[in-house]
Amino acid sequence: MLETGFLLDGKYKILNVIGQGGMSVVYLAINERANKTWAVKEVRKDGVNSGILRQGLIAETEMLKKLDHPNLPSVVDVIDQEDSFIIVMDYIEGKTLLDVLEEKGRQPADTVTGWAMQLCDVLAYLHSRRPPVIYRDMKPANIMLRPNGQLALIDFGTAREYKYSGDEDTAWLGTRGYAAPEQFGALGQTDERTDIFNLGATLFHLITGQSPAQSHFEFRPLGSILPELQGSGLEKVVEKCCRPDPQERYHSCSELMYALEHVHDEDDRAIRGRNLRWRCFAACVAVSLIAFAAGLGFRAAYMGSQEEIYKKYMRDSFTAENFEKTAEACGAAMKILPDQTAAWDRLAGVLEELTVISDEDYRAVIRCMRGSREETGTGEDENLQLLKRRDPEMYADFNYRVGMAIFFNKESAGENCSREFFRNAAETPEFSGPKSSVAKIMYSLADQYTKIREMEAAELCDDRSLVRGFEVERGYAECWSMLEEMSAGLAELETATGNIGYPIAVCERIAQELLGENITRYASDGVSEKAMRSALKRAGEYLQKVDEAGQTENTKRRLREAGERIAQAQRSVDRQFSSAVGRLSETSAY
Repeated sequence: MLETGFLLDGKYKILNVIGQGGMSVVYLAINERANKTWAVKEVRKDGVNSGILRQGLIAETEMLKKLDHPNLPSVVDVIDQEDSFIIVMDYIEGKTLLDVLEEKGRQPADTVTGWAMQLCDVLAYLHSRRPPVIYRDMKPANIMLRPNGQLALIDFGTAREYKYSGDEDTAWLGTRGYAAPEQFGALGQTDERTDIFNLGATLFHLITGQSPAQSHFEFRPLGSILPELQGSGLEKVVEKCCRPDPQERYHSCSELMYALEHVHDEDDRAIRGRNLRWRCFAACVAVSLIAFAAGLGFRAAYMGSQEEIYKKYMRDSFTAENFEKTAEACGAAMKILPDQTAAWDRLAGVLEELTVISDEDYRAVIRCMRGSREETGTGEDENLQLLKRRDPEMYADFNYRVGMAIFFNKESAGENCSREFFRNAAETPEFSGPKSSVAKIMYSLADQYTKIREMEAAELCDDRSLVRGFEVERGYAECWSMLEEMSAGLAELETATGNIGYPIAVCERIAQELLGENITRYASDGVSEKAMRSALKRAGEYLQKVDEAGQTENTKRRLREAGERIAQAQRSVDRQFSSAVGRLSETSAY
C-alpha cells in the first residue's frame, strides 16, 4: 500500500485511503503544483494473475482513456510499477447511491426517474462508440451522486467492447442479482440490452429499497411492493427492462430514454384520460356538425388529439418488427405533426444501424418522405418539403445521414440513390461545419460514380453515340479528381462521421477503381501514373495509421482486406504503365 504523504511519480501526494476492495485500494491524492485533487487506484499485480482479471484492468484503463462524457471519470495517468498498476483519474466528490440507500432508504420515484435518464444518457454514449462499450456492472455501488445532483458511473473493470463476430461472451462477469441472464455464460453475447437489464435492476433497488438479493432475485411489479406505483408508467418501464429474454426488453437506450421522458403517459390514469379525450374528440366532431359554435372547442380537442396520435405513432416506431414498419410509423407521425423532428431523427437512426440496405428498405424511406404509400410517381416529397420549410438544419442533417447510409450500405445503386440526399444537404445554407464539407464532396463523388455507371451501361448496350457523349462531357479524369480529394481528407471524414467504416470504404473504392478494366479507362482519359500512386499511397498510409487495438474483429478484417486491395491496385498500376511504356518502345523502334 501507498503511505500517506508519499509523492507518487513526483506529482501526486497521497492524502488518505478513500476506498478498498479485494485487489485494489483507492486513495485521495493532490497535485500541489496544480492545486487539484485526484483519485489514485492501486491494483496489486499479484491480484491480477488470471487472464480475465488482467484483461478487465487493461480494458478499464484503455477504455476510460478514450471516453469523454460528463458522467464518466477521466483517466489522466497510468503508471506501471514493479508490484502494482497505478491509475490516476478524476476524483468524484460525493457518495455512492448504495450509501444513499443505506442512509435514507428507498428514493422517490420522480428522483429515480431523473437519475435513470442521466444513466440512460451515459449508457447511450458508451453504446455509440465504435465498437460499442458494454458496461455490464450497473448497480448502486458503482454510481456516485455528486453534491450538485449529477451522477458519475465508476468502476469499468467488467466493461467490454462488443464483438460483432462473437456469439457469446467468453466469461461471466457482473454482480449477481443485477446481472442479466446472458451474463452467466453460454446464453449469448452481452450487448446494449444487457446494460438495460442492469439499469432496470438498479432502478428496482432504488425505488423499492430492496436489493435483488432481498427479493430472491425476482423482480416483482413495483405496485406489489408500493401500491401507489401500481399501474404506473414507471412500473411498466422497470418490468420491461428486467425481462429475461433480451428480445423483449428495450432494444436501445434511445428507446428507453423516450419511454422515461414520457413515463407518465403510460400511467393507467393517463391512458384512461387519453381514452376519455378520444371520446370527447368524437363527441366534438358530432356536435360540430350540428352547431358551428362548437368549432373552437372542437379545434382545441383536435390539436390535443394530434399530439396523442403523434406519440402513438412514435411508440409504434420503437416496437415495429422491421425497418419497413418503422418507416411507416415515422411517416405517419410526420404527416400528423410535420414540425416535430423526433420522427425524422428516429428514421435516420434506424437506417444507420442497418448493415445492408435493401431496395425494399430504400423504397420505405421514399414513401416516408413523400407521406404516401406509393414510392413512385411524379409527386414531390411532401413530408420532406414541410421539414425543409420549418427546420432547414434538421432537413439537411437528415439528408446527410441518409445519404451516407445509402451510399455505403445499399445493396445496389447506392451511389445513384444517395446523390439527391447529398445535394439537398450541400445546398442548404443553414448547414455548416465539417458535415457540410463532407456532404459536398460526397455529392460530387456520388454524381461522378453515377455518370460512370451510366457510361458503362451504354458501352454494354454498344450505343457508341452515348459513349462518345459521356467521354466528352463526363470523363473519368473528373471522377478521379474527386477520389483524390477524398483520399486527402480521410482523417477529416472519420472525424466528421464519427465512424471509421466510412474512410475504410473510401480506401476500398479508390483501390477498386484501379482494378480490372477500369484502370485502362482512367489512364486513357488522362489520369497519370503519379496521380494514381499518390491516392493509393494516401489511402495505404491512412490504413496503416489506424490503431487496431480496441477495434472489432470485423473492422480488423476490413482493414486487412482494404490493405490487400491497395496492394493489388498498386500492382495493377505497375502492369498498366509498364505495358504502356513497352508499347511506346515498340512504336519508337519502327
